[in-house]
Amino acid sequence: NECKPCESGKYAPVPLADNCLTCYAGFYTNNVTSASSCTACSAGEFSVNVSTECEACTAGKYQSASGQTSCETCVSGSYSKSSGSTTCLTCGVGYDSYAGSSACDLADVNYFISTTNLTETCPKNAQCVGAYQSPVPFEGYWVDRTSYEYMAYIHACPRSTCT
Repeated sequence: NECKPCESGKYAPVPLADNCLTCYAGFYTNNVTSASSCTACSAGEFSVNVSTECEACTAGKYQSASGQTSCETCVSGSYSKSSGSTTCLTCGVGYDSYAGSSACDLADVNYFISTTNLTETCPKNAQCVGAYQSPVPFEGYWVDRTSYEYMAYIHACPRSTCT
């Protein structure tokens, strides 16, 4: 009788055993000739089936524990910019993000994105709902919409001429 090595993704807990066992999801082995156990995927990684390697969580997702079968999605207001993340980072003041984002590129409520792609505080006498929305003047005020650079300048209407 000749011993056969276990194929990748399987292991033999007892040397020279006839049966090779499959690694559970979240674990892997790539040692073809002498695998006696499976290794847990590291935090920031996962595996789903018979695995010879773990996959890194993609940007916008994370996994904080080892031995997992999937990654978690970053919630809105947070992000992970690179693959293999173990946590999500919180967006800075004035910024927001959609769930699963790799960056905070939206304005938060009471802020707007300026012409320099930075967030600015909503101008007085206007409402800012966040995301990519421009400031909306309150009743009795107006804004010059001929150029985006004027969005931050809210003007009072002379003699009730605004509707």
